[in-house]
This record gives sequence, C-alpha cells and structure tokens, in this order.
Amino acid sequence: MAILTLGDKLRLVDWPKALIGMVVTAVLALSVHVMLQVLNVPYPAGYPRAGWWVFGQVALNVLSLMVFYRLATLEFARFNVVIRCLLLFLLAAMLREALIRGPVMDGFATTAWLFSFVSGLPRLITILIVSCLVVVTEPLVRRPWRLFLGAAAIAALVHFLCTPFIGVAFGHILESISYLSHDEVYKAPYGWQIEVPAYITYLEPVVACFITVALVSDGLSKHLLWRTLQFVLLVLAMNTILIRPIVYVFYAPFGPLTALLSMGQFFLEALALALLTVCNWSFSQRRRS
Repeated sequence: MAILTLGDKLRLVDWPKALIGMVVTAVLALSVHVMLQVLNVPYPAGYPRAGWWVFGQVALNVLSLMVFYRLATLEFARFNVVIRCLLLFLLAAMLREALIRGPVMDGFATTAWLFSFVSGLPRLITILIVSCLVVVTEPLVRRPWRLFLGAAAIAALVHFLCTPFIGVAFGHILESISYLSHDEVYKAPYGWQIEVPAYITYLEPVVACFITVALVSDGLSKHLLWRTLQFVLLVLAMNTILIRPIVYVFYAPFGPLTALLSMGQFFLEALALALLTVCNWSFSQRRRS
C-alpha cells in the first residue's frame, strides 16, 4: 500500500466531523480537570524543579519527542533542518499549552498581561532548545541503545545546564519588570471570566494532538488496542505528565491519595485528550480508495 503524506491524510478527513470532534474533545478533556477542582481537589504546589526525579521526567520527555520525530520522519524530511526544528517546537509547545494557552490564561487570571507573556518565555526557550537538539541528533541515534543514550545526554544538557542558565537570565529580567506583576484577580473556584477562555484556549493542545495522531498513525501498531496504548503513552510523555503524579507523592504538602488526585487531575485530562483524539481521528476518516 502506498505511503500517504500528511496532506493526503488530511484530505481524507471529514472536516465537519473532525471539527465537531475537536470541540467535544476540548470540552470533555478539560471538564475532567474542572470537575476535580469543583470537588475541592487542591491545586498542586511545591513540585520540585531540580533533582534526579525531575531529570528522569525531562529524559522521558526528550525520548518521547525523539520517538515522535522518528515516526514522523518522512514528513519532517521534506523540509530543511531549520524548518524541522521550528515545526517540532511548535507542536511540542502547543501540546504542552506553552505557546498560547499558558500565557493567555495567566493574563486572564492576573490581568498582568505583559508580565505573564515574559514569564512564559523561559519555558518556550527550553522547548525550542530540546526540539533543535532532537532534530540535530536524530541521524546519530538510529539504534535503540543510542536513542536512550541520546535522550539522556540531551536531558542532562538541558536540565543541568540550559535550564539553570535560562532561569538566572530571566530572573533578572522578571525582577526588573516585577512592578508589572500582582496577585491573581480571580481565585478558584473560577467563574465564567476564567472558564470561558479556558475552554476556548484548550483547543491549542487539542489541535496539536490531532496533528500528532495524523503524523504517527501509520507508524503505530495495526492492532487497535495496542495502537491506542502506544499513542496515549506517547502523548502523556510528550506532555511531561506521565510520571508526575507518582513523583508528586514524595513532595506534596499533603497525603499520598490527595497528592495523586491533585496532580492526577492533569494526568486524567491529558489521558482523556489522547483517547478522545484517537476516537476523533477514527471517526472523521473517509474511506481510502
């Protein structure tokens, strides 16, 4: 069977169905998180920013990006290396809600718009560095053991060198504009002023997840359940949420069960996003001739 390009795949999509599916995905996936907040599950606080647990999380995220890039390599190969880096960065940033949703929602909550966008830049720069390193090193890590070694090397460089340097550099910048920042105007439980833009901006990771499944669908298992599990694990790892609930148990200022629920609200949200995207992709496919 001929290999379909991304353009071919997207032409086979029934877009009215797909767009309805994206809206349904956004509403249902984010509602998992909102429902737990309504049940007074605490927002996670005190998650570690350094240490070996966090390094492992970074390494897993890098590994997932390398696996994704390899599965979609035929599509990325159509572009030069700079465009590849930018495309991988955009997709990774959108999936992690760092490109639009993060700074926009911080702006809605605090009304300190400029400070919100500037404070989100370190995260974007880190994702850009990781994306570039993944693209550049991919030809050197074709074998599985090199893939793991490459992910560990990139994670070490980013976690122990790049992230601290970016943090110090932006620390001075944020300190110089600290007068633009203030406490949140809206507090949980949020009203429509936060909930409405929250649901609208959640379309960012939904669109990114839909593009992700389009890119990797032909490279996954042909067995439905195994293919779904592969995609779910890939999205959770790319979203950096796969092991966060377990790690948080050791650092949370409350009990283990509460800690699992606290960080688990984001895990379940990402899980729903991945599962609903798989369903939407299957539901919106036209029959191939």
